[in-house]
Formats: sequence, structure tokens, C-alpha cells
Amino acid sequence: MTTEQPSDGRPRLDFLHGVRALAALTIVLFHLTLNTGPDSAGPIIRMLNVPLLHGYLAVAVFLVLSGFLLAMPVVTNGLALRGGVGGFLRRRALRILPPYYAAYLLDMLFFASASRLATLVGRDPGGTVHHQLAIGYRWPSVVAHAFLVHNLSHDWVAGMDAILWSIACEWQIYLVFAIVLVPLWRRFGLGGLLAACVCVAAILTEALTRRWCVYFLPWMIAIFGVGVAGATVVFGSTPRARAMRRWPWGVISFLLAVVFCLGVWRLDASVPPETISGRSPVPYYVMSPRIRWLYDMLAALAAVSFIIWLARHDGQRGVAMRFHGMLNSRWLQSLSRFSYSLYLTHGIVLVLMVRATRSLFPVRGLHWAVMMSGGMLLSLLTAYCFHRCFERPFMNATASTDVGYRLPPGSA
Repeated sequence: MTTEQPSDGRPRLDFLHGVRALAALTIVLFHLTLNTGPDSAGPIIRMLNVPLLHGYLAVAVFLVLSGFLLAMPVVTNGLALRGGVGGFLRRRALRILPPYYAAYLLDMLFFASASRLATLVGRDPGGTVHHQLAIGYRWPSVVAHAFLVHNLSHDWVAGMDAILWSIACEWQIYLVFAIVLVPLWRRFGLGGLLAACVCVAAILTEALTRRWCVYFLPWMIAIFGVGVAGATVVFGSTPRARAMRRWPWGVISFLLAVVFCLGVWRLDASVPPETISGRSPVPYYVMSPRIRWLYDMLAALAAVSFIIWLARHDGQRGVAMRFHGMLNSRWLQSLSRFSYSLYLTHGIVLVLMVRATRSLFPVRGLHWAVMMSGGMLLSLLTAYCFHRCFERPFMNATASTDVGYRLPPGSA
């Protein structure tokens, strides 16, 4: 399958939907793996878990995609937000906030109901449910989630569905992008925007390391900036952007992928095994924030070079054709339509699956298989139903900003 060509002959970047769908699936697989007791499984399953336990890096890919998609119309519109700051924020709010609030209310209903039903049948509702009931329903946590600032406290993040921290982070980046970064971009160029992203990320990361503040995760604004830079390379009209488009992005993507794999391997190896088994099966989570950002930045650089490479090729020949064919496949394109819902809702599926399967399947291998297959199927089903009810009604108003974007004239 090749890239769809619209009537004006300009290729569409539909492969980006496939990237988004794969990132969402990776996140779900990562969380499923975390909840199967990866340290206590057999050697074959432990080997399979190695790539799955690095699925958290898909969050960085999401931020790269976000920066790339939101920068596309800005680059082609003279570095101006379509409809101004108000129009931009309105479109972003319509796209992400209604499903987010619906997911948050669903979480609150789920944990309260789970506790009540467990009590009625004489069972312990479990540590996760107890924790949510003890923290998540307090008014500071509820208010923080309502205003999307819950990533400023460990208790607020863990007080309901912890995966929702990234929605708060992304919304805050939208505000900074529209109000601060775009004006800096117009005044000082892309270098000024990237410098601001790096400075903010460095200051907040150091503050987080010194425990002066809590912010999940400060370097994501720099990851977003990497996506903006990628859009500038593909769509920019400056001599520098035109020159960079002629770079061998296929070779660059391959080299950065190798650097990414080697870098992650070396970073993982730097963490003592006893530290990992004692606190978390994932080295990323036991490292200092001064080091953790390297994982996400390596993933972001590999992802943006891959996106630039595919955007510069129409998928008619060579290796690029195969990647276009895979990412433009019908099932990935369909999945991408409700990938946001999949991200929002899979957390409660994980809690449900863990409580339902841990006692029923004492054999580790069988428990792993049931969790991975059953958890994924139930997550997809839940997400699709949620999408039909709470996400799809708001998608048409924002479709032009992140769906089927075309390469503008003169960008080839």
C-alpha cells in the first residue's frame, strides 16, 4: 500500500496515524507487562519482556508527534497560529479535554464501584483500589485533575489513574507553545524556540532532582521541541530547511536507531540488578532525572528522523515503501482513530485484569498469556466504545490540524 494521493497530487502524511497507533499499542503492552510480575516469570517470558518493558518510551514518541503535527500549520502559515491563540487553544481543548474529563469520571466511578462490589462479595478490593480511595477522592486531587495540574504532586498523580499525568503535561505544553514559544519562534527563529524548551526542561529537571518541586516529566517540553524542529525541516521554506531536506534521512534514521538501541542498553546496564529488583523491574524508574531524560531524548531523535525520512518519500520504492505500507495498513489507520481513547481507558482494564486473573491463573506463564492477550482485547474493546461515546463527537472540529495533512506546495 502506498501513500494516498489527493487530487492536487500532493502526498498525505497518513503514515503518522500508523505511528500514533503503534505508540498507543506499545504503551498498553508496557503496562500489561508491568502487571504480570515480569521478574518472576520463566526465562522465555523474561526475554520477551525485555522490549516490552521499554514501552514507556512511546510517550516520547507521542510528544514528538504532537510537536510535529501542531507545528505543521504554523510553519506553512508564516509562523502564525490559525485563528490566533484563542482559536488554537479552543481546537486543542475540544480535541483532548472532553474525552479526558469523561475518562477521569469513569475512573472515579470504577474505583468506587470496585471497592463496593468487593465488599459485598467479601473480598479485599486490593491495594490499588485502597490507595485510590484514600487519596484520589480528596478535594485537592479532584481540583488538580479538573485544572490539569495533577502532574505537580506524587499523590495527585497516583491518586487516581497515574497514566493521566501525560495529559496534564501535554496540555501545559500547548499553553506554553501558543503563548510563549510561537512568539519566540517568530522573533528568534527555531533556535530561540529550542533554546527556550531546553532551558525550561533543564531548570525543572534540576529542581525535580533536588526535590524543590515535583513535575512529571519536565524534559517532555524539549521532546515536543524536537517534533517542532522536524516539522520545520519538512515544511519550512527557508534555505536552511530546504538544504536539510536533502540530507540522507534514511541513513540518519538507521544510525540514530542504532545509537538509540546501544544507548538504552548501556543506560540499563549502568543500574545494579539488586536496585532494579528491589524497587522496579524497569531501570528508567530508579534513575536520577538527570539521567532519565536521555532515554526519552534518544527515542525522540530516532522517531523524528524516521518521520522526516518517510515524509520525504512518497512510499513508491525501496524500504520506505514497506514502512509506508505497514503504517498505512487498514488496521493501524483504524486503530489510530481511537488511540487516544485507548490511552485514556486502558488503566482501569489493567486493574480489573490483575484482580481477576492473579488468583485464577497461578502458573506464571499462563497468567502472562491471559494478561497480554485478554488485557489487550479488553482494552481495545473498552477504548472503541469510549471513543464512540466521548471522543468521536469532538473530532471533526479539529480534524484539519492533525489528520491527513498534506505536504504543501514547494516543500518537495
